[in-house]
Amino acid sequence: MLIIGYSILMFYMSSKIRLSPIRSLSILLSSFFLLHGLYHLLGTFEGTFEVEFLEFVEDVVVEPLSWALFLAFSIYFAKRGG
Repeated sequence: MLIIGYSILMFYMSSKIRLSPIRSLSILLSSFFLLHGLYHLLGTFEGTFEVEFLEFVEDVVVEPLSWALFLAFSIYFAKRGG
């Protein structure tokens, strides 16, 4: 839950940034944090309640999507971030 709260704070802070490359970087990074936090939250719920559908969503949908966002952040940072 801490990661999700931190990502919401990062979304707010990135809305205040005026420089486009830095704003894009912070939005990509906070999106990664949000999805990665959701991944861990679903893992906790799946382990607690033993719902197979949550394990599917966690492993097949959320985890690859979060790592794709992290890869997009890394590529954008390599090209524009310095």
